[in-house]
Order: sequence, then structure tokens, then C-alpha cells
Amino acid sequence: MSATFLPGVSFNGNTLSATGMATFSASVPGPSGYDYNAPASLAAITGFWSGRFIDNNVGTISIQSTGAFSGSSAGCTYTGTILPRPSGKNIFNVSLTFGGAPCQLPGQSAFGIGLTSLLSNNQRQLIIGGVDNTRGVGTALFAVR
Repeated sequence: MSATFLPGVSFNGNTLSATGMATFSASVPGPSGYDYNAPASLAAITGFWSGRFIDNNVGTISIQSTGAFSGSSAGCTYTGTILPRPSGKNIFNVSLTFGGAPCQLPGQSAFGIGLTSLLSNNQRQLIIGGVDNTRGVGTALFAVR
């Protein structure tokens, strides 16, 4: 294999095998509403969000300016924090605790990450994903406002 890699720009090259040569080319996609290298901003996510979990249940979350949040979905309540990563990258660390039944993990905690970006229609999207401490159960919320 012979290739040229330009970080944040392109990855191009070719491979040679017994069956012949194959050429490949990849470049960074066009502009999007997400910039990994920008610092995460609590101001961008503070407020009320509505969306769906991966099980298709409707969910809500209300995020305070401190990063504390509370929410509910299908009778399950949850509280936690969503805080910018210390790395300065555009990712939030998320920790949450579920209320009692009918939550999938009553009284248990989970951890994960959150991302926010602007969609093409200028709505802001918030994606939160997390797993329990055993990494055996996970969930994700896709919300907009």
C-alpha cells in the first residue's frame, strides 16, 4: 500500500495485491453543524429538549446552565449532569441516575457522552448515548429544539 494522508483534508493512495492494483481516495466531508475541535458549550444546550430514545419512546430533558438535568420518558424519570469534557473538544461527559419503575434500570446509574450540532434546517440537535456500569445495557436520546 502507498498512501498520502493530510490530516483534516484527505487520504489517498493505492494498494497492490495478487489480483491487481486498487486506488482509493477520501476527503473530509463538506461543512456541517458540528466541529469536533471547538470547545463544548453549556450555553448551546441549556434549556428544554424533546426527542426519541432508541426504543422509539418520546423523551424530554431540561438542562440547567450548570449542566444539571432532569427528564422523563414513558413514565421513567432521570436526573444527572452533562458537562464539557476537560479536553476542550466538542463532547460532553454525561452521567445520569434513573428513577424507580418503570425505568429499565430503576435506581441505577449510567454514563456516556453527548454531542450537539446545528441541522440543515437550523434546528439544534442533541444526541446523548450512555451505558450502565456493566456496559450491558445502553440507550440513546436524539432530541431537537
